[in-house]
Amino acid sequence: MDDMNLNDAYFRTINESMGFTDIKDQVKIWSIPSTVLWAVATISLLILNGCVVKLIII
Repeated sequence: MDDMNLNDAYFRTINESMGFTDIKDQVKIWSIPSTVLWAVATISLLILNGCVVKLIII
């Protein structure tokens, strides 16, 4: 149990309530959706930034 996320109460609460006990499973469950959401948010911001710049120029 040498993982930095083990000190995060929310991380532990959710994982315990979902029944995940293996650290590797817990990290996968949190890392994959976080990465996908990060990518979607970045692409959305880039698209919105392009739209805003076009509106300002017009």
